[in-house]
Amino acid sequence: MRFLAFCALCLTGAAAATAEPEAVLLLHAVPASSSFCESINDRTLGCSQVEVAAAGDRDLLVWVLISDVGGSLGGVEFGIRYDVTVNVAGWVPCTGGMENPDPSWPVSGSGIACVWPAGCYETGSSDMAKVGFLFVRAGSSGRIEVIEHAAIGKVVWSTCYPGPEYDGCAYNGFVQIGGGSGFLPSQCECTGPPGIEATWGAIKASYRD
Repeated sequence: MRFLAFCALCLTGAAAATAEPEAVLLLHAVPASSSFCESINDRTLGCSQVEVAAAGDRDLLVWVLISDVGGSLGGVEFGIRYDVTVNVAGWVPCTGGMENPDPSWPVSGSGIACVWPAGCYETGSSDMAKVGFLFVRAGSSGRIEVIEHAAIGKVVWSTCYPGPEYDGCAYNGFVQIGGGSGFLPSQCECTGPPGIEATWGAIKASYRD
């Protein structure tokens, strides 16, 4: 990962990104009743609890979660995009480690890289980890989605140090605010929306070096 250059836990000699996408980035929207990282427990959060649709006209926390990592996580790099009708007021990191955000983060189209403390986080039984949350102001409506980091053209993540680096899933989740439904991959694993899964073999081939 590019961000490991700024991290003292550089994965020297780690493998290049593999051909098989695995982990998926999810978005989870909840009312902003408690704006603290402790307001959700990622070690017990089940996929069925992830909310991808939210009412407008209220303050929201839109959580960035990563799932399907096999229990071991070192870092992640991704981007965010949202409609002009969505009013993102700020970002709160929850990894407890180091970050390397774009200067404009969390403006739509910008990206960030995050490393967990000591280069390792062991996920709980839910196999899910919280990265942080966006604070969305009341009155917002529209879509917020996870996208590739513009500097590298994809989402990447790593297992615990000194594990290898992997490409992220091509189908990440999004939240719809103020009407309509967002997208949550099936069982919070790397699966595409209906009508796209049939082409997954071709998508995977595009990840090969």
